Amino acid sequence: MGPLVCDSPVGAHFDFGGCIGQRVEANLRHWLLTAPRANPAMLEILRRRDAQPPPNVVDFAGEFVGKYLISAIQGRRMTDDPALDATVPGEG
Repeated sequence: MGPLVCDSPVGAHFDFGGCIGQRVEANLRHWLLTAPRANPAMLEILRRRDAQPPPNVVDFAGEFVGKYLISAIQGRRMTDDPALDATVPGEG
């Protein structure tokens, strides 16, 4: 296996404007920052996944938090908004 072709550049900063920037900001304000407060169980499932006795949840419950965390990490990289650090801490 060869080296990775698409390493993330260290210290990269992204600043989106126009309609893309508005969409990124709307996603941040209306999903990434509100979801953990509106549905705390979504993240709690990860904290309790190895608890004994096992939590009584539906088989697909982890899918919701997975989708949230993927979008939160991407949002954190696109906005550098410190308000998102409570869910997805930044680097360094």
